[in-house]
Amino acid sequence: MCRLLEEIVSALLPPPPVVFLLYYIQCPYCMRRFNEAAAERHINFCKEQAARRAFAPGQKGSKAPPGKQATPKKEPTLTSAVGTLLQNKTQEGTDPSQVVIGK
Repeated sequence: MCRLLEEIVSALLPPPPVVFLLYYIQCPYCMRRFNEAAAERHINFCKEQAARRAFAPGQKGSKAPPGKQATPKKEPTLTSAVGTLLQNKTQEGTDPSQVVIGK
């Protein structure tokens, strides 16, 4: 019964005012809000992090120069090399079951 009464009262009352957010300082880098002491520490930290992200290579948003791949080519594995060999032999007309590998 008490829980039902609490739900009814909370539904009828307006939400608490957002006045307490006015006393917080907003970080210009991440837009989060902090009290004065935490804001001093955080804003310095966030400023350094933002500078690092701006110059760090390979971050999202940075594009590779045209004509170059973003990731290096992978070396072929034994499985892919055998598959390629079998495909080539099939295209040549050789029976893949007769191919000898590693002789």
